[in-house]
Amino acid sequence: MLDVVWYHKKTGHILLGVESEWHRNKGQVLDDFEKLLNTKAPLKLLIFSTDEHEKEYSEMLEEVRKYLDGFRHHLNGEQYLLVEFANKLPKVYPYLYSIGKGRATGPKCLTPPSLVSRE
Repeated sequence: MLDVVWYHKKTGHILLGVESEWHRNKGQVLDDFEKLLNTKAPLKLLIFSTDEHEKEYSEMLEEVRKYLDGFRHHLNGEQYLLVEFANKLPKVYPYLYSIGKGRATGPKCLTPPSLVSRE
């Protein structure tokens, strides 16, 4: 089960699936991401936190990419938005993966972190 689901009442289609993991444990974050993989929705959002952005973010994005590349049931047009809350900085980093022709592209950092600081 996901943390948040937005769906269209008339069609029953899921419009947005959301998972969040605040424990800063890579395994738990990836478990939550795996739930999103199996959700059929045009937009999927994963919110997670890191203690040390520079050490953790690239490893996390690399693991997410492995999950995306290994998953064989993508729908074209799906998007995965990952939002990292870097606790010690404090800053927010949004990343986007897009699915086209059954393959993932990304991650693309959407906004320079200086523009989304939580200070």
